Amino acid sequence: MWEELPDLPAMRSAAVTAWAGSPVKIISEVLPEKAVIFSTAMRTMIWICPAKARAALPEKSVMMELCYQGGATPLSYQEFCSKDVPDAFSQFTITFQADGVEVASYKCGYGDYLSADQIPEVPEKDGYYGVWPDYDFSDITGNKVLEAEYEEWTASIASAEKNDNNKALVMAEGNFYPNAALHLQVEGNTYTVSMTNSMKEDAPDYTGEATLRVYCEDADNTVIEVAQDGEYTEVESIVIGSYRQFTMEVPGSFRTVEAEGSHTLLIVLCIVGGAVVILLIVLLGKKAAKRRKTRKAAKRDRKAGKADEDQSGKTDAAEDAGQTADAEE
Repeated sequence: MWEELPDLPAMRSAAVTAWAGSPVKIISEVLPEKAVIFSTAMRTMIWICPAKARAALPEKSVMMELCYQGGATPLSYQEFCSKDVPDAFSQFTITFQADGVEVASYKCGYGDYLSADQIPEVPEKDGYYGVWPDYDFSDITGNKVLEAEYEEWTASIASAEKNDNNKALVMAEGNFYPNAALHLQVEGNTYTVSMTNSMKEDAPDYTGEATLRVYCEDADNTVIEVAQDGEYTEVESIVIGSYRQFTMEVPGSFRTVEAEGSHTLLIVLCIVGGAVVILLIVLLGKKAAKRRKTRKAAKRDRKAGKADEDQSGKTDAAEDAGQTADAEE
């Protein structure tokens, strides 16, 4: 019959006293009001019984057999479990929870392990990804409740390559882990894309469909062609600001091409033509103005010449009239 032990802190103190100089940690607190399992550097399992609680134990109880004057008796785990102890000391429960709701649980013996296929998937949660906290599933030594940890997805990742305006050449939209990365190789208007998207640093490249955006000088008049079976095929895409968005399988390649029937060249020609027309108008205007100025100058010269002639005629007439008057006298 197991008796209740009221002073858990005293039990811990007794452990430190009994094993001075040897690191001690609590590895299980199942039924802590009755007993505690400890582990030392020698991996010795000990049960702690405070002296004041020992006096209340029956002389032939299992607890009395485990106690001695110093307050603790070292035992191997197998020897400890061979005693008449509750199942709680020989079996542990590993529980997986998400938002407080149990997902799975396993009964394990001391030193058992859980294989990778026994660890459940973290339940999905909109806008978040979930992971189980770090735990050594290879050496189970106590009860453990593992609560799923959720973090928000990263909505987009961008290539390190940028244009002259410091805008990413290519971006990917979706749900990404914090250490996800987009890798890009550019040759002219051809882009080769690969991605990593995993919590593991040494994870292989992501394989599957991806939503990409590529920067275009003239997004309205650009089409996207994706490499498929050795050929480039135009795929559906939409304009988002200065980018063209589309989907493709990665890793893979695509290229940007000017749309057929694009008005870009026509617009350029119109601009150039307009500039030429304006220049001609200016030149013709200047030439006409010069002609008008020349005609005005010639007209002024003619008027000035005529005035001189008239004045000269009047002078000659006056002189003739004076000579006539002198003769008459």
